Amino acid sequence: MSRYSQEQYKQDKIAVDAAMQDLSALTIGQKVGRTAIYQGEYARIAQYFEPIKETVRDTARMFMHISTADRISGFDCLTYQARLEQIVKKIKSMRVFRRKRKISCFEPKLHLQPCYCARLRAIEAATLIAVAPIELDLKEELSAKINAALILEKEFENESV
Repeated sequence: MSRYSQEQYKQDKIAVDAAMQDLSALTIGQKVGRTAIYQGEYARIAQYFEPIKETVRDTARMFMHISTADRISGFDCLTYQARLEQIVKKIKSMRVFRRKRKISCFEPKLHLQPCYCARLRAIEAATLIAVAPIELDLKEELSAKINAALILEKEFENESV
């Protein structure tokens, strides 16, 4: 199975929410029919319980019954509601989305794909200051500001972790 993406989570959540909303209508015999369009999502959701074949089969049957039946019993409604709550927990547990790690480097231009971190800006600023025809006091002040920016970036990075 491929990685679980944010887009898949959104589709699964919409499909499960539609099934939960149809439960009470099906109990009183009002077939809404909005779940019929989510058959693909329901098949994928049933596969999330793959190691336990009975659970896959029961989940697929539940989704088929919800999307095709004209009416369901109160007992089925309670059973399906409990199973749908388990499915919601399962898809929530699968949604581990990782952010790309921020590159903090001292030689960013040597990478195959250059990074654009604060250190790159600081290195470029220090290079410009070194070759600029300005007074020595101003150069020292600008260098101190660059060092302070790097220290703040490092503190912010440590707080984020």
